[in-house]
This record gives sequence, C-alpha cells and structure tokens, in this order.
Amino acid sequence: MKWFMAPALAACLLIACDVPEGAGAPRGQSGYVTRPAEIGDIREIIPAVGPVRAATEVEIGAEVTGRILEIHADFNDPVSAGDLLARIDPAPFESAVAQAQAVLAAREAAVRSAAASLDDARAQAARLERLAASAAGRQADLESAQFRVRILEADLQSARANTDLARESLRRAEIDLARTEIRSPVDGFVLDRRVEQGQAVNALQSAPTVFVVASNLDRMLIEASVPEADINRIEAGMTVRATVDAQPGRPFAGTILAIRRAPVRQGRFVSYEVIVEADNRMAALLPGMTASVEFVRAEARQVLRVPIEALYFEPGDYMPALPDELIAAREARLGPLPADPERMRSALSALEMGWLFGGGQRRIFVLENGHVEVRRIRVGGEDQTHVEVMEGLAEGEEVIIGHAR
Repeated sequence: MKWFMAPALAACLLIACDVPEGAGAPRGQSGYVTRPAEIGDIREIIPAVGPVRAATEVEIGAEVTGRILEIHADFNDPVSAGDLLARIDPAPFESAVAQAQAVLAAREAAVRSAAASLDDARAQAARLERLAASAAGRQADLESAQFRVRILEADLQSARANTDLARESLRRAEIDLARTEIRSPVDGFVLDRRVEQGQAVNALQSAPTVFVVASNLDRMLIEASVPEADINRIEAGMTVRATVDAQPGRPFAGTILAIRRAPVRQGRFVSYEVIVEADNRMAALLPGMTASVEFVRAEARQVLRVPIEALYFEPGDYMPALPDELIAAREARLGPLPADPERMRSALSALEMGWLFGGGQRRIFVLENGHVEVRRIRVGGEDQTHVEVMEGLAEGEEVIIGHAR
C-alpha cells in the first residue's frame, strides 16, 4: 500500500479505513474487539478512612500544682465561658498571698522610714548651708550633711524598688490563687474529664489537661488518611461523602478544608491527612468515631459511555490527516517529520492526540458497516473503566477497543 505517498488517500483515511475481509461479522470475527456505546453510570472515587473529632476542641489545663478539691462539671455537661469547672485546694496559695501582702507592707514601711530620714537630712543640710553663708558654721559640717543626703536618697530609691518587687510578688501570688479556679474559656460541651476529686495535679513541667471542651458540635472534622498513590488526585472543591458504622446507610456531605503535605509513616506505608468538614446539625456524628470517606473525582448517572480502552486504540495502518498549519508549527519546533513511514505515522498520531486534547476532544474508532471510521468525540467524566461521551457518538455504535487475537 502506498498511502504514505498519497496525501489525498491519507485524508480519506480520516473518515474510513479498510479492514480485512469479514468486517461485517460479529464482534471478534472482524479482526477487532468492539463494545457498544451504552447508557450507564460513571463513578470514580478515592476511598479513605479517618477519625471524627469536633471542629473546635479546647484542652483546659491546670496552671498550678495542687490537689483537686472540687469538680463542678462532668461528661456532656453544657458550659458557658467563665463557668467554674473545678477548684484546686487554694489554702497554700492563700497563704502565699498573705505572706506577699506582709512583705509588701514591710517594704512600704521601709519607704516611709527612708523618706522621713531623707527629709531630716535635707533640713539639717539646709540649716548648715545658712550658717556657712553667714560664716557661723564650718564648711566640713555642711559637706558631711550633703553627703548624708545623697546616701539617704539612694536608700529611698532602693526601698521603693523593693516595694515594687514586693507588689509584683503579691500580684503573682494573687494570679496563682485565681488559677486554682479552673474555668471554661468557651461556650460548649464537656467532651472529656481527666481528673477525679482528690487527685493531685502537677503543673511544674507542663500544664496537665483536666477537661476537653468542644465549642461547637454542629461541625465535625474527619482526619481522612489518603494513601500516597492517591493524594495527588485529591483536589479542593471535590464532592466528599462520609459514613460511619453507627449509621451505615446515611452518608454525610463533606467539604475539604486542608490537604496536609506532611507524610504519616507506618512502616513502609505512607499516607497523608486530608481534613474534611462535615455537617453535624443532626448530632449523628460523635468524636472518636471512625468514618469511611469517599472523595468523588467523577460521577454521572445514566450517561452515554464507552470503555476507556477505546481512547487509546489505533489501527496499525491509520495515518492522521492534520491541518497544514499544525504540521508546519510542529516542524518549526522539532524539525521535519521523519522520512520513515512508521515513525512519521507515530509522530502525526501523537500530534493529533495532543491537538484534540487541547480542544477538549478525543479520538476513537468505530466499526461501521464493515469499515473502520475515526470519530472525534467530546468527553466528560471518567472512572477506572469507562469515559462519558458528551457528543460525537450514538448509543449502540460499536467502538473498537483492541485487536482480536
């Protein structure tokens, strides 16, 4: 066959290619394997699992060390901001406040004493200064009095600084006393209580968590674990559905809030967390549940579809007919087309597929009355087995997916 030397014949092959004898026979007997374009569903999902937690959880810790004297809230209790949850024995802190108050009183008395001594020294220095001016007093006595004034001024300054330190010590003791009352910082519900009455808590190294309060259970978060092979297929804005074992037949709609790029390693298995927000106004989701999550990449019901293999099939003698300007642009970038017919066909085929893909189209081959016809179709969603055909094909047409063996 001399088709590669006859451009007119190559153009004709875009519409119809001859096939071996017997092309009108049933599937498989024409030399090709075909499947009819059919009505069906397109559904591509990425599965994941992850725990459910409240959208806003506040861990409330003990900021001072002591023994739990009282507990005023329990599991599931509603609380408001400022409500007393528990009280640590305040006796040691009350004693510290009293001690700090006594120290402050002593420091303030020292300030008053130093101020009085300074006033007396200044009065004596002023009297000696008048006597020296009238030549009735000695200059040495005046200088000694002035020196004493400077010493007492420094003593007063030191006493005032000590008073400030004592005042701050009292303030710190009062803050510690106030911290013996553990209060809720937010409105919400008590999710967890981790202490019992009489239990000692130690806040010397880190603040121990005493309560966990969820500020809002209308929105829940799912920390979905997505395998590394699928993480690049997850995109913001995808449809997300989640189910829990407590209500297996009821899916919850979700929204992707964040795709975390930090890997989570468990042996050789690597996964990534995708944070999904779910509507929980019906209070069906509880913290700690395990959710099964479906990230929906494509979903369409009762649409025209063909096997995905049809997009990649090509007859061995197919020669694309492309616009001259497209071929010229390709040659300007990459040089002349190969002289070898097979290499030329491969180059033109790749060029055609890229050109069609850029225009939102794909190329398939249809077996029509014993002849192979090339079709340009517009596709929609696709899953692992089928692709949706939006235009360019009719239901029942036989689409070629491969060569018969």
